Amino acid sequence: MKPTFNKITIVSLLFLVAGLTLIYACARYGTCGSELSGIGLSLITAGIVAVTIDKVSLAELSAEVTSIVQDGLCALRMKNFGITNIVTNTPYQEIYAAMDLSKDFILVQTWSPDMKNILKHCESLLARGGRVTIFLLNPDSPAATQRSLDLQEKPDHVPAKIRSDADQIFSMYRRLIKHGLKESSLKARLRFFYYKTLPSFAIYKTDKNAWVAFYWYGIQSDSGMNIVIDFHSDNPAKARYEDHLSFLEQTSDPQRLD
Repeated sequence: MKPTFNKITIVSLLFLVAGLTLIYACARYGTCGSELSGIGLSLITAGIVAVTIDKVSLAELSAEVTSIVQDGLCALRMKNFGITNIVTNTPYQEIYAAMDLSKDFILVQTWSPDMKNILKHCESLLARGGRVTIFLLNPDSPAATQRSLDLQEKPDHVPAKIRSDADQIFSMYRRLIKHGLKESSLKARLRFFYYKTLPSFAIYKTDKNAWVAFYWYGIQSDSGMNIVIDFHSDNPAKARYEDHLSFLEQTSDPQRLD
């Protein structure tokens, strides 16, 4: 409660609760039912009088309760839509911990500033039989150049970053083959695409959750707000994600890994 709530309001509420308890609980089963009921009525009367005297505190209490109810309804709507959390930036360590427990990982990015560590966890996931799908923005697309300008960098900044990430993906593939993974199995479980649409948001999707980061003007996506989508159950946010992924798979260019 706010500090402006005074003692009268608190005491009045205690009177009301105690009075109702005596009337509906103690009086019903006690041996001195009528006496307890009388005491209960007196307490309720005292509580009402105290609240009436202190109208300002009652208004503040009403506003506080209304605020709590509104916050609860807002949280419930978000949960029903499929959003479980909102974080200030991309929580890489949390994502990596989730990847280590997942059988499937999907990345949608222009390029990732933490690709080295992402691929380290992808490599572990693939080695234990999991699946990895990576979508990067086509470095030759006008959108890649535009994203460089959005970040207030030289036009070739984002295209160069994408090509560097792609080289790291190819290196991971060769390393896994060298370490004994069958090429046919790895090609079926590791997929790499260049998408051609305008980038709207980055996605880091594990078995249980997906982190969605937006492409803000002037900053990289991992430095801005992320929303967390629940994949435990069916919900609108999950359905939107699946529709977007389906669209990307249909319109993107698969890249040869060998």
